Amino acid sequence: LAIADIAAAEPIYQLVTATEAQDSETAVAKGLVEKSTVPKAVDVLAPRIEVVQPTMALPLVNPFNVVVRFITQSDAQLDTKSLKVKYGFFRIDVTERMMAAAIWKGNEVTSNGAAAPKGKHRFYVQIADSKQRLRESEMVIIVR
Repeated sequence: LAIADIAAAEPIYQLVTATEAQDSETAVAKGLVEKSTVPKAVDVLAPRIEVVQPTMALPLVNPFNVVVRFITQSDAQLDTKSLKVKYGFFRIDVTERMMAAAIWKGNEVTSNGAAAPKGKHRFYVQIADSKQRLRESEMVIIVR
C-alpha cells in the first residue's frame, strides 16, 4: 500500500473514545493529580519499552499503527500476558481494544488501524518479565 492509501484507510478499531478523551482532559484541566499503579522507583533490570510507531514527535491522522518493542535482560523472558495499555488521567485499560488487532512477533507487538479523537492523548504501557520486574512507559500522541 502507498502512504496515501494507508492514510485514507478506515480505522480497524477505536483505541480511545471521544468521551474517554474528554473526561481525561477535564480531569487534567481541573488540576487533579494522577495516581500510577506502578512504583515510582524504576527497576533498571525491568524490560525496556521502545515505541517504534507512532512517532510521538509528529501529529498523526487516523488510522495509525502502534508498534512497541520490549527489550529484556538476558536472565529473563518477556511476559507477554502482563502487557497493559492504559489511557489518560483515569488510566482506562485499553489493552483488549489494541490487542484485538495486534500480532506479537518476538518481543514486538504491532497493532494496525487504531483511531483516536483529535487532540493530545497520553497512554501508559506496562510490561513485566518472567521475574516479575515491571516497567511503565508513557506514550504521548497528538491526533489532528
